[in-house]
Amino acid sequence: MTAVTAALTAELQAFLPECPIPSPRSAHQGFAESVLDRHGILAAVIGSGKSLSAYRIGELLERHFVDLVVHIGICGAADASMQTGDMLVPDRVMQHDLHLKEFSLPPGVIPYTGIGSIELSARRSEFFSHIRSIFPSRRIRTGGMIASGDVFASPEKKAEILVQGSCACDMESYSVALGCMLKGVPLIIWKIISDDAAGAGPKRFSRFISDASALWMEGVISYLESR
Repeated sequence: MTAVTAALTAELQAFLPECPIPSPRSAHQGFAESVLDRHGILAAVIGSGKSLSAYRIGELLERHFVDLVVHIGICGAADASMQTGDMLVPDRVMQHDLHLKEFSLPPGVIPYTGIGSIELSARRSEFFSHIRSIFPSRRIRTGGMIASGDVFASPEKKAEILVQGSCACDMESYSVALGCMLKGVPLIIWKIISDDAAGAGPKRFSRFISDASALWMEGVISYLESR
């Protein structure tokens, strides 16, 4: 089974138009999830922020036999060359708000584990090639690193993130990558830029996220059917 995860219910709306995923009232309610049997897809809302998304991805991988996770959603650009609506299939993730200089550690390294930035599944290259083939008119970037953190990134923070080596930022990708790495499950991340490096975003966000959800559904399902 392939798990398609996202922070927000709206990001998954196109996957289940006839069976909307309910938003959980609390972390203790477990998952907001549904299964598309005809495609072998488990669609799950994992919530916003590193803590909740880490908990939920771990629980998801304990509850279900999953052989691939595709994490979708919006992210902010740190690289000024990236525009709203651009697609990104990164090859690495890191935490941009984990700084422990007192432990003589570089930014993003978890103490006593040696875990810093995480390289994503080699399947990302195959996935990128497929996405590029079905969306030839879209600006799609492969490679680069997404920096995740619980602090919403201002333009000033994005400039710092860029210096750290990341081209974009969000709040969940690192947690999903860490959970998948610890469970040995391949992970592909596919993001769409919602706001550029200066902080400018779409005028009609609800329309933007609806259109993005339709693209994610088309891309993921066609990728799975092509394998």
